[in-house]
Amino acid sequence: MKISFLLICLLVLTVTRDCTSERCDDWGEDTRKLTQAYDGEPVRLRCPLFEDYLKHNYSTAHSAGLTLMWYWTGKGKDLEEPINIRLPDNRISKDKDILWFRPALLNDTGNYTCMLRNTTFCLKIAFPFEVLKKDADSCVSINKAAEVVIFPLQDTALLTCPDTTGYYPTDVTPTVNWYMNCILVDGFVDRDPKGLSLQFINVLQKYEGNYTCIVSYDENGRPYNLTRTIYVKTIASHLQARPPVMITPNDKQTFEFIAGGELHIPCEVYFSYVNNSYTDIGWRINGKSEGDFTDQRVLVNESVTLDMGNPGAKTIKKELRIKNITPDELKHNYTCTAKNTLGVVSRQALVKEKDGKEYDVYVSYARNAEEEEFVLVTLRGVLENEFGYKLCIFDRDSLPGGIITDETLSFIKKSRRLLVVISPSYVHQGTQALLEFKAGLDNMALQGNIQLILVEFKSVKNKEKVKELKLAQSVLSVIKWKGEKSKYPGGRFWKQLHVALPVKNTSSAKNSCSFHMIPQNLEFETEFSNNVTT
Repeated sequence: MKISFLLICLLVLTVTRDCTSERCDDWGEDTRKLTQAYDGEPVRLRCPLFEDYLKHNYSTAHSAGLTLMWYWTGKGKDLEEPINIRLPDNRISKDKDILWFRPALLNDTGNYTCMLRNTTFCLKIAFPFEVLKKDADSCVSINKAAEVVIFPLQDTALLTCPDTTGYYPTDVTPTVNWYMNCILVDGFVDRDPKGLSLQFINVLQKYEGNYTCIVSYDENGRPYNLTRTIYVKTIASHLQARPPVMITPNDKQTFEFIAGGELHIPCEVYFSYVNNSYTDIGWRINGKSEGDFTDQRVLVNESVTLDMGNPGAKTIKKELRIKNITPDELKHNYTCTAKNTLGVVSRQALVKEKDGKEYDVYVSYARNAEEEEFVLVTLRGVLENEFGYKLCIFDRDSLPGGIITDETLSFIKKSRRLLVVISPSYVHQGTQALLEFKAGLDNMALQGNIQLILVEFKSVKNKEKVKELKLAQSVLSVIKWKGEKSKYPGGRFWKQLHVALPVKNTSSAKNSCSFHMIPQNLEFETEFSNNVTT
C-alpha cells in the first residue's frame, strides 16, 4: 500500500530519490466516495487516505512530521483553494483526519482534497461532497441515497439509526423521532421506537418502505438535527427456504417436433428466497453444458419473474432453442439442472419426432362418374388452385400395385382432415369409400390427429345402413352442396368449407403445408369419439 510505504520511509528516515521527490503523488478523485448531507445539518468528512488505517496511522503520520491539509474546488469552479477553518463560530474545523461542518451549507458542495505532506513528501486524494435541500413538504430529498437493510418476513428485527456516533457528547441524550415514508408515527403497529432503535416485533411485507430517524440535540447552545434514512426491504422467511422446484420439464410432458423445424424446450424453475444463496439453472445436451455450445443454431434465452407475494422468491425460465433440428438431434438427451445452496434438481425433457402431415385433406368419395367429376374437377379445382390446399385423392396419388387397405390407412394418417363426400352410393357395403370412412373414424377415436368434414353431395335416405355415418351426421355440421347454386367460389358452400379446413398462411405458396388448426367443437368431438370407441 502506498500509505504504508510512505510511513515506513518516514519512520526509518530512509531518504531515497523516490521518497524525496517534490512531486506530489496524486491518487486522483475517488468518485465512489460521495458524501451527501442536508443543508443546515452537521456533517464530518474523513480523509480517505486513512480509511483503512483510521486514527492510529494518522497519529503515526503526524508523529513522523507529516501535516494533513484540506483544499476544495467549489461547484462549477476550476480553482482549488485552501479551506478556511477560521470562519465565525468555527463552522468549519479540523479534528485529526476529519473535517467538520457545523452545519453544512448549500455552498459547501464541491470536490474536496486531503493532502498529507512535509517538505519532501506529498500524497493526496480528492472526493465529492454534496449538500442537498429537503424536498418540499418532505422530511428527505429524493436525491439522497438511502441505506438498504433486509429483514426476513415473520422475524423480529432491530433497525438502528445509522452514523450518529461522535456527533454529540456522550453525556447528551438526543431526541429521536421516527418516520415511515416521511409520516411521523407516534405508535407503530408491531414496531416499537426506542431512542436510536426501532424494534420490529413481527416483520410483515406491508412494513417495507423508507424509515427516517431525525436526531435532535444541542451543542454549545446551538440546536442541530441529523437526518438519516434507511430503506427496509422484506424478503421471504427463512422458514420457507427450499431447494429449487422444477415446474417444467416434467414426467407428464412430451415435446414433439418435426425434423427440419425448430426445437424449443422451456426449463422453468421456482426458487424460494434463501439467504446468501446463489441461483443457477442450465441446459445440457448429451452431457455437454451451455458453456460448450458452439453451434450457432443453438440459442438459450433466460427470463425472470419475481414472486410478488413472496419477497425474494422468483421463477427463472430458460428456453433452449435449436433451429433446423435434425432427426438425430431429436434423439439426444436434453437435461435441465437447477441449484441453490439447499439442493439440486435435474430433469430430462422427453423429446420425440412428430409425425409430419403430408396432406391438408384426404377426400373420400364413391367411385362413380358423377362424383369423380365433382371431386376431381370442382373440389380439387377450387381447394388446390384457389385456396392453396394440398389434397390427397387416392386414385390420383396412389402408386400402382400397392395394397389398397395399407395405402388408404397410410394416406389418412398423413392428412389433417378427412373430407367425406356423402351420397347414396357412398354407403354401399364393401366399397373403398366406406373403408376410408371407418379408417378415419378409428384414427380420430384412437389418436385424435385427424378431423372429419362432411359434405353432402346428395342426400342419403338409408342412413341406418351405416350407423357410424348416422352418428357422425348427428354430431357434426354437414355442408350441403346445392348444385348450380354452390358453384360460385365466393358462395356459402365454399365459405363453410373453408372454415372447416386448416387455416393457411395467406403469404404461403399454393400447395404449401403451412397452416394453423381451427378449434373444433370439443363437446361434439368428445361425444363422437366415445360413441365410436364403444
